[in-house]
Amino acid sequence: MRIVLILLAAVAALLSAEPASAQARGVADRTALAERYIRLSMGDDLRPMIESVIEQQLAADDGMTPEQRAWYRDNVPVFFDTFMNRLIDLLAPRYAANMTDEELNAGIAFFSSTMGRSLARKQVELQVDMEEHLYEAAEIMTEEIEAKYCAAFACDTLPIVSSSGK
Repeated sequence: MRIVLILLAAVAALLSAEPASAQARGVADRTALAERYIRLSMGDDLRPMIESVIEQQLAADDGMTPEQRAWYRDNVPVFFDTFMNRLIDLLAPRYAANMTDEELNAGIAFFSSTMGRSLARKQVELQVDMEEHLYEAAEIMTEEIEAKYCAAFACDTLPIVSSSGK
């Protein structure tokens, strides 16, 4: 009788572990889909654009020696690749949690197309160009908020509100 109970308990444990295992596989599959979507929507191969930006930066800076320029050219793209991989690792679970399989697959199909690749590449290029304007606009907005807040609450500076980390 004791052997039967042990066998039943073992079978029950295996059966109850299967859904969790299937669920874990589902999360892993969805996260892999999300990672593929992110890579494609970001232009998948950003190396040529990064190398072009590096060349523009080097052309504008005459203070570096040829050895420093060579180091910069050789190493910064590698750092950028590592950064992008870390960023995607952080973002993929969030995309997987917020997008359906259907949405991820549709995005992958689109960004795998010629038009999708073209739009992804142009979007990243425009975001790089937009960076300077983004900071300028954010600074103006912050000054406007601070002026209105301090007018309402008689202060000199806007209190700093920190992110919750989410």
